Amino acid sequence: MKILFCVHASTQASFVSSLKDAGHDVDLIVPHFINPTLVDFSAYNVFQTENPTHYRQTIISRLESGEYDWLFPSWGDDHIDFVANLDPKYNFGGIFPETAEFLKSKMHYYNVFEELGIPYPQVYGTVEPYEQIDKLPDGMIFPIVAKPSFIRSKPGMEVFEDYHKLLDFVTGSTSKTNKQYQPMGQPYMLQRYIVGTSCAVSGVVKNGKVFIDFAYDIEAAYPFCPEAGKIGRAHV
Repeated sequence: MKILFCVHASTQASFVSSLKDAGHDVDLIVPHFINPTLVDFSAYNVFQTENPTHYRQTIISRLESGEYDWLFPSWGDDHIDFVANLDPKYNFGGIFPETAEFLKSKMHYYNVFEELGIPYPQVYGTVEPYEQIDKLPDGMIFPIVAKPSFIRSKPGMEVFEDYHKLLDFVTGSTSKTNKQYQPMGQPYMLQRYIVGTSCAVSGVVKNGKVFIDFAYDIEAAYPFCPEAGKIGRAHV
């Protein structure tokens, strides 16, 4: 199978290697922030890009060649959305616009968890980014995480131990705190913050052995779903 793999981090090297070891022909699109001298991609046909716009243009130009049977879109909600909306034209399957749209909303995740009986930290409500309010929902248990409810939660996320500081954040400082997120015009989510233990790793299985690419700063807290809380700003 001829695969176009959109690299997003140098830690994906072993995953790419596993595809090649399985007999696939893999081409790589590499973003500008990965130094090609630090990762051994010499066994692949590499398309090094200069900036995010060039990265996306390269994806389209490679798909226009008609050479590929499959596309690995890497991660990031905005990137998944971009690739999914190319599917109607290039028909590589597996990544559809409606799925990408569903994944943008954090409330969609929690609705699925609710239906499946998967525990998750209580969501107390949402607040519009420019909404002026003088009272927060009743019954909240602190600490509280205030996070964007749409696409990536990392930009603009804050954890609060104090009612008044949280109220000040959602009424007066969100536009200053989260410039990357604000243009989306979507509400903030107020959710119970759960501290857990670091457990997240990424890797592949090759020849009966597990190869770990990297461990990162996502926490899990039993019995809640993974990524329920982390001061390091890694959240569902």
